[in-house]
Amino acid sequence: MSDILGIKVQFAASNVHTPWGKADYRYTFPFRGVILYNTPGHGGLHLSTKFQKIMKLIFGNYMESYEWLEEDCNQFLFYLAFGKTMGLPQFISPTIKKSCIVKSSRKVR
Repeated sequence: MSDILGIKVQFAASNVHTPWGKADYRYTFPFRGVILYNTPGHGGLHLSTKFQKIMKLIFGNYMESYEWLEEDCNQFLFYLAFGKTMGLPQFISPTIKKSCIVKSSRKVR
């Protein structure tokens, strides 16, 4: 068990293939259905079917699929939707958050 920004997570080697390549490590959060994968150059969240359905209800067709959320931007949507409810600390800097909001608003138009 490791502590990442105040959350106890299970840290383990991984052979899972992600959209960004083979994962080196995974971080399993204490609530079921959310795993953070890291690859040598990138990473993001993998959401269970349950969380994917909830994300679809919240954000509609903003994304084709909510199974994988890239760390650069789409991952922010998960923290936006569930951060307060799950007691998640701030995982993303204000600069990244602002960038994501700007990108999101451009895509919606």
